[in-house]
Amino acid sequence: MLEPLAASDWDRNKAAHLLKRAGFGSTPSELDAWSKLSLQEAVNKLVDWESTPDPTPDPEWAQPGFGLPISDRAELAKLSQEQRKELFQEYQRLQRSQIQELREDWLTRMAKTPRPLQEKMTLYWHGHFATSAEKVKASYYMWKQLDLFRRLGHGSYQTLLVEVGRDPAMLIWLDGAQSKRSSPNENYARELMELFTLGEGHYTEQDIKESARAFTGWDVQRFEQKARYVPQRYDGGQKTFLGETGAFRDEDIVRIILKQDQASRYLATKLWTFFAYENPEPELIQDLAGTLRGEKWELKPVLKKIFLSRAFYSPRCLMAQIKSPVRLVDRHSKKSRNHPLPPPPQHHHPRSAWSEPPPTTQRQRLGRRTHLDQHHHSHAAP
Repeated sequence: MLEPLAASDWDRNKAAHLLKRAGFGSTPSELDAWSKLSLQEAVNKLVDWESTPDPTPDPEWAQPGFGLPISDRAELAKLSQEQRKELFQEYQRLQRSQIQELREDWLTRMAKTPRPLQEKMTLYWHGHFATSAEKVKASYYMWKQLDLFRRLGHGSYQTLLVEVGRDPAMLIWLDGAQSKRSSPNENYARELMELFTLGEGHYTEQDIKESARAFTGWDVQRFEQKARYVPQRYDGGQKTFLGETGAFRDEDIVRIILKQDQASRYLATKLWTFFAYENPEPELIQDLAGTLRGEKWELKPVLKKIFLSRAFYSPRCLMAQIKSPVRLVDRHSKKSRNHPLPPPPQHHHPRSAWSEPPPTTQRQRLGRRTHLDQHHHSHAAP
């Protein structure tokens, strides 16, 4: 059982710990301000981040169609092969530049945000649902996915799961945009259960095949730069999934997954490991999992429970984590406001969302050590 920390035990050192784990550290003046709050006030301020204004502007190019060299297929058809090649190369250069800008802007935002937990949760979900700019090849889609995590990152987990499955970057990354009734693609269905919600051993190959049919019907409009539902591509037939039968759609698959006790244990373990320490006590996970189920998968209550708990401020937690490259970068930037700009690493996910090529069906059981993991392995946090 997660007991709350006594109000009398709250002090400046514990405030510093909270800001490191629920954010990216603090300057002395920021720590002064947070230390004047009570524990409950500090946790509420972090978790209820929408109450804190954030004036951070979006990039100029963070809008559909910005920088596209042509506006529709008819215009493309009029071009010669050489003209198409030149336009494509120009577009690729622009996308590489904007992806780098997105990395730099995000690291700056981590350092300066008035909503530290919002950016920490964005980093968490970015690793949990890792996609790759190498395959997606569109800065707007990558920005749009981060924006999705910022908007929904502390709300309904069920809603987040549904929206991620319809996100353009994810549809491209796991080939959902090519999935149709006549040939359902199984990549997303497999990853949804194996990496996102249940973990290996809690579903069958048949569950993957059946749920993949429910995720058909979506594609990505490249010129409009948005996801689109196409009814003719959707498989509306009966499906049997995790013991239930019906004409299931994508949101039904998510709903059924979240009825499994393993789903709450899986997410509770992931969250506690990210914020606190590895190999948490089983009774601690049972408590957090019960909160997730009891609160109908709303994330705010479980985040508050973590940050208010005595275990979160225990010696085991205080000494547990090694700083990841992102945390080291932002600790430095808090002091200097002038930091180096490596790509954001994915220290808690088996793939890099920025640099590694996409998965294939055959790679599901292969080792998943990423390019960034290889480069920064000795610094990675659990």
